Amino acid sequence: MIRIAWLLASIVLTAFPILEIQVHPLPGFETSISLAGVRGRIDHLSIDPQGGRLFVAALDNNTLEVINLKQRTVIHTISGLHEPQGVLYLSALNRLYIANGEDGTVRVFDGRSYAAIKTTALGDDADNIRYDAQRHLIYVGYGTGGLAVLNEEAVLQRFLSKVADGWCPAGLLSRQSK
Repeated sequence: MIRIAWLLASIVLTAFPILEIQVHPLPGFETSISLAGVRGRIDHLSIDPQGGRLFVAALDNNTLEVINLKQRTVIHTISGLHEPQGVLYLSALNRLYIANGEDGTVRVFDGRSYAAIKTTALGDDADNIRYDAQRHLIYVGYGTGGLAVLNEEAVLQRFLSKVADGWCPAGLLSRQSK
């Protein structure tokens, strides 16, 4: 059996030419930004390219940190979250969507005042968030294989539970719609 495996591997390796791989240097370390008062681990990030802000889910701190990238400082903290994990910023609406793992909610905040707008309960362990710009839909992985579909107003459109056995909401990927 082992000889057959080696024979097949040899055939496959010799049948295809060796690929030439181009290596590009990685960008160097530029700077660090202090997250004073934040303890524990951080999770997902989202960016506001026009406004120069970075949104950081401080999971263990139960906060979302808003960083001004030009000043390299924290300019606002949204507290009272429950294990913030997934973060999505939609510039067209100037809204932040934050998935909370502990209470299984998606909380929506105004991107200017940071005032709470809406909370949508999904169940347990709301995690990753992705946006489909063509359909204007937000996908949130939750629980042990669930997927929730929300509109931009954070109104639940449908639950897709048990997408696949062993699927983890943290691994939610997005693809361009065709």
